[in-house]
Amino acid sequence: MMNFFQLLEHSAAQFPHKTAVVCGSRRIDYCRLLEESIRLAAILRDHGVTCGSKAAIVSQNCIEYLMVSFACAKVGCLCIHLNIRASVEEISGLLEASGPQLLFLSGDLEEKSGQLLELWRGRLPIVAIGTPHPGAVPFDAYLEEGGRHRDAPPTAQGDEHPLLEYFTSGTTGRPKGVLHSHRAVILHTLINALEGGYGPDTIYQFSSPLFHAAATGAYNTLAVGGTLVLVDKVEANRFLETMVRERVNFAGISPSVMRKLINSGRIPEYDLSDLKRVSYAGSAAEPVLLDRIMELLPGRDFVQYYGMTEMAPVVCVLRPEDHLDRGTADRPGHRYSAGRPTILVELKILSALGAPCALGEVGEVVVRGPCMMLGYDGVPAPISRTGWYHTGDLGWLDQDGFLFLAGRKDD
Repeated sequence: MMNFFQLLEHSAAQFPHKTAVVCGSRRIDYCRLLEESIRLAAILRDHGVTCGSKAAIVSQNCIEYLMVSFACAKVGCLCIHLNIRASVEEISGLLEASGPQLLFLSGDLEEKSGQLLELWRGRLPIVAIGTPHPGAVPFDAYLEEGGRHRDAPPTAQGDEHPLLEYFTSGTTGRPKGVLHSHRAVILHTLINALEGGYGPDTIYQFSSPLFHAAATGAYNTLAVGGTLVLVDKVEANRFLETMVRERVNFAGISPSVMRKLINSGRIPEYDLSDLKRVSYAGSAAEPVLLDRIMELLPGRDFVQYYGMTEMAPVVCVLRPEDHLDRGTADRPGHRYSAGRPTILVELKILSALGAPCALGEVGEVVVRGPCMMLGYDGVPAPISRTGWYHTGDLGWLDQDGFLFLAGRKDD
C-alpha cells in the first residue's frame, strides 16, 4: 500500500520534536502535525468523508492547509485544490462541477470569503480557516470535535486511487481538473527530493501557492524531515527578513519573486550567509533576470525545474553545475535551457507530422513517465495510446540532451 499520508508518518517517527512548519509567528513540530492531521481525519470519517469522497479547499498558504491535505489522504478522500486568485464566479463554477462533500474556506480572503459563504451556506458544510464567519464552523472547533475520538481511522489504500486535483487552464482559459494518484505524487516527491538535494537539515522557504502543482517543494521538505517555512504574500523586505530570521538554507524563488527581490535593491542589506541553494520554476526565467539574481547571490547552487501540472509537475531539471555554462557566440549556454529529463521521465521532440525531430530542430515536446496524471476530470487528455503526453510546448534538444524551449504550439 502506498498512501501519501505515510510520508508524514515516517518523518514524525524519525523527527517527532523537530519543527516541521513555520508560518509567520506560528510553529508546529512533526509530532503535533501528525496528531492534528489524524484528529482531522477522524472527524472527516465520522462526517462521512471517506474513501471516494471529495473535499475542496480555498485558502492561502497556512499550516491548516497541510493538515487538510494529509487528513484527506489518510481517509482516501480526493482533495480538490482551488485557486484563491480566481473570481468568486469561477470558484463557484468549479465547486458545482466537482461536487465536494465539504469545503475548507479561508476567512481571510477579504470580500471573496464572505461572497463564497453567502453563495454556499446551506448547500455545503463549510469549515472556516482563520477568521471565523457566520455559517461556517471555525477550523479549531472542527478539530476539537476530532479530539474526542480515541481511535484513529485506518489509513486508506492509496496506490492508483486519486489523491488530489489541481486545476490548469493552459492556453485555453478554461480550467481543467488534473487528477493525480497517491503513487504518482509519492514517487514524484521522492524523486525530486533526491534531485533537489533536500534532506533533514533543509530549511526551505516556500512562497508558491499550495493550491498549485509547485507545492511539490513543500512536500519534498516534509517527506525528508526538513523544516518548511511557508510564505503567503511576497513582499521583498519581509521575504528577506524571514530568510534571515529562520536561517533558511534553501529557497524557492520563482521568476516573479526574483524580479521583486531584484527591483527592491535590498538583497545586499541582508545577511544571507545561511542560504546555500535556490530553486526556481513556474515560468522561464529570462536570461538577464537569471544572470542578475545569480550575481546578487554568488556562490549558491541554483536548480531549475521545468514541467507541467499534468506530470506532477517536474519533467526536466537544470542542475547547479549546468548553471555555470553560459555558452559561446556559437552555442547557447545550458544555463538558459530547461535542463535534462529527471529520473524515470522520457522526453522527445516531434514534428507536426509526428516524426522525431533532429537535434536542434524545433518541434513539440512530448513526455511520459510514472508520475503522469490519471487524466483530466471529465475531459479527454492529449495522451497517446503508448502513454506519451503532448505538452503543447515547442522546443529542441542539443547534442547533450538539454531541452531549449521555443514557445507554444498554438501561439
